[in-house]
Amino acid sequence: MDERYQVSSHEDFIKVFDELLFTLFKRNRGEEYVSESLTTDKIKKATWLASIAALGDDEQKNIASAFGSLLYLYDVDNEVYKRTCYVLQSRAGNIVSSQHLPGILKDGKYDGDFGSLLNLEVVKRRIGLEKTFTDGTILYFTEFQKRLWSDLEAGSNVAISAPTSSGKSFVIKRFILEKIVSFSEGEFIYIVPSKALINQVSNELSKSLINRATVMTTFRDVSDVHDKVIYVLTPERCLKLLMEKKSSEPKLVFFDEVQNVEFGHRGNIYENILYRMTEKWNTTQFVMAGPYIENIKESLEKITDIKVIEHKTSSTPVLQLKASITIKPRSKLVDFKIMSPTGSNLSSEFNIGKALYSKLTSSKGNALSYIVSLFSKNEQNIVYAPRKNNAERWAIKISEEEGVFDGVEDERVEDLSEFLSKEIHPSYSLKRMLSKGVAFHHGGLLDIARMEIEDLYSEGVIRNIVCTSTLLQGVNLPADRIVILSPKIGEYEMSQFEFLNLIGRAGRISTSLYGEIFCIDVAGEEWGEDKILNVEKKEIKSSVLKKLDEAKLEVIGSINIKRKELINSGVNLDVVTLVSYLRSQYFVDIKHFSKIMKGSSLGENEIIEVKSVLEKSKNKLTIPTALLSMNQFVDPLEQNELYEIMIKDGVDKWLIDKYPASKDGLKSEYAEFSEMNYYNQYKSIVVRLDKIFGIEDEVNGKDEGKFKKLKYFVSISRLVLDSNKWMQGKPYRFFIDDVLKRQLEQKGKSINDSKVDSVANFVTAHITTNLNFILVKYLTIWSNVLSSFLNEEEKEKYAYILNLPSMLEMGSYNPVVLEIMSYGINRSTALEIARFYNADRDKTVELFLLNLNLNRVSALHRKYLEKAGYGKSNRTNQSSL
Repeated sequence: MDERYQVSSHEDFIKVFDELLFTLFKRNRGEEYVSESLTTDKIKKATWLASIAALGDDEQKNIASAFGSLLYLYDVDNEVYKRTCYVLQSRAGNIVSSQHLPGILKDGKYDGDFGSLLNLEVVKRRIGLEKTFTDGTILYFTEFQKRLWSDLEAGSNVAISAPTSSGKSFVIKRFILEKIVSFSEGEFIYIVPSKALINQVSNELSKSLINRATVMTTFRDVSDVHDKVIYVLTPERCLKLLMEKKSSEPKLVFFDEVQNVEFGHRGNIYENILYRMTEKWNTTQFVMAGPYIENIKESLEKITDIKVIEHKTSSTPVLQLKASITIKPRSKLVDFKIMSPTGSNLSSEFNIGKALYSKLTSSKGNALSYIVSLFSKNEQNIVYAPRKNNAERWAIKISEEEGVFDGVEDERVEDLSEFLSKEIHPSYSLKRMLSKGVAFHHGGLLDIARMEIEDLYSEGVIRNIVCTSTLLQGVNLPADRIVILSPKIGEYEMSQFEFLNLIGRAGRISTSLYGEIFCIDVAGEEWGEDKILNVEKKEIKSSVLKKLDEAKLEVIGSINIKRKELINSGVNLDVVTLVSYLRSQYFVDIKHFSKIMKGSSLGENEIIEVKSVLEKSKNKLTIPTALLSMNQFVDPLEQNELYEIMIKDGVDKWLIDKYPASKDGLKSEYAEFSEMNYYNQYKSIVVRLDKIFGIEDEVNGKDEGKFKKLKYFVSISRLVLDSNKWMQGKPYRFFIDDVLKRQLEQKGKSINDSKVDSVANFVTAHITTNLNFILVKYLTIWSNVLSSFLNEEEKEKYAYILNLPSMLEMGSYNPVVLEIMSYGINRSTALEIARFYNADRDKTVELFLLNLNLNRVSALHRKYLEKAGYGKSNRTNQSSL
């Protein structure tokens, strides 16, 4: 870097910057702190140095912009400081922050004079970063966003590494909207890392695209009736798209949170769809984004063969005040260290009014509730918790802190509480704490409840929220302050990459110039300072390559053994999963398999050995390769076993010929298959699939030959019963009450609030993982293999039954509910409004949603539909992102 721009390392600049930062911290703790060392001359010199730094690289621009914020916050009534802040941030390309500087603009024009030369500079800068969209909206990009937009418009494949608060997802969503308006037809795919994000993203897009495009959250080929479609899908739902999509190539595919290629079994799926899509679609524009990834371009090119342009920044429009706070034994004084962007550590201590060491080491929730009570009631806090049960217990403790949190009187809170009573349980702890403006947030929450909590938090109704690592999956919950008491995710140490992604949520440019990050530890077990100062760079590596390099000898020795046998013999489950996947890739996509081998650490002779063993296994298969390609994440040897058994038994023994609502057939599970009623035919299928694939073992976490310690064991019979009830449309409350009755009342135990929370967590995880993922996976194989034996007429005749996997994933036997859900409507809402659908009157489900009388719908579902842009009152009220 040019030495003239390294002015931010100048001693005079550092002293002033650090003193401004220290002053902000002390004042935020309620002290009337005035720095004697901040003289006018020193501030002038530091400002001059900052103005030069603002012309430098991203790092220099970032620190110059932060200096501007600190100077303004030091004295918000000082007009010179305010204008100086604006000039510095304008020069650094951070005009978006000007919304927090009152009096700079009036009616879209500058209110006042900066001086002749500066007037020209700021106007030119503002014009250069201004963007007018097709709907007339005018916004101001950062420098990073402007460069990104330019390459997106050029049609380039783009790989983006940028912090959470850099606005990368905002730019991409805006770009998609602009493209949809400009194209007369086409499809777009927006890939989110988890189901928790599907509704959040699809609702934003739906409301903005009413009457302009159709937003779908499962794949159905609707190209014959809709000119423009955007699919919002998880990696798992992309598998169906890749298998069934016959229409033209999509215009654009966006992979959000692309770092998820690293993580376990889901990482295998993410890597697979990334490779297959880029290999299959030559005219599609691909955009991939993640935070804090070093060499993102090179990392992705190890997975895919397309060429990408890299966009990388560490800049953020928000200043982050990062501090470690250490609690000492038998003392009300705590040590704190502020880690300044200048590289300095600013150390001191302050009195928190109570000794907390023993509480923090024995019961973090009790200590946490007091810590949170010290913050301003007008600010919003996110507290990170390593586990679901921590999040719930800590949130309860925060809400119980007496004399701190005023009651929240808001109709929306009452609506959510009513919904939770009905859908979960009247004693559910989340319902109780909402009235204090406190909530927890984790992957086990119902979609509609999670989204409403996010809305209430974003609108300031909820002030304190305790979250698990769902924050790392891209859920948009920025905060004034993030408090971290443990650097773990579950039992595992949080990586530096995950830590940076987590703290990136601190600070919201929409409401503030800065955010605070507090890492709270205890004397003798300090970790906060090391985490904050760690500058370790992150290079993503697919979970396939990572595990292959870690366990290559075990992989080579297991490559020709069936998955179930490997598990029973004590092989690690991650290795077993990898072996099955590698087998699958060799059998169905030798080019992809070869790319994996080339990217691994295996030597030439080891690769030859693996290929030789796999070739022998392949020669023994009778199942068609086309069938294996439909299910690339299940052991092909076990799929082959199912295929051969179906041939031996005959298709009639595997084809359900009754309907769920039918009373035909015998209720006995011991009758001949053809004479059984629907339920027993369904049960027979699942039980026989279990004998081949070991479904019960997988559901109960069998690994290395042993089961995990579980509170609730799920038998294959229970899996059949619950999956059937789920598809009948039973609410979560039905399953929660059932478990409470079986597990507690039958044992003579009373039902208390903590038991309700525990059972609610089990039920949501049971449905999400065991029913909607594991059982769906094997029923999909059953459906695909069975279909291969049927002719076109038979496929049409049994189309309803062959769609059983989708019914289970979505949670309904009712085709109308399934179609409503495909438009991004969550299950609870779809079940409520499906009863209003009349095929003759409404013509199509889409028209039904657009014309639905929302006055007939309960409050929370009504708000949800309004937010998605559905209902009569919304057809003329489109809003942009």
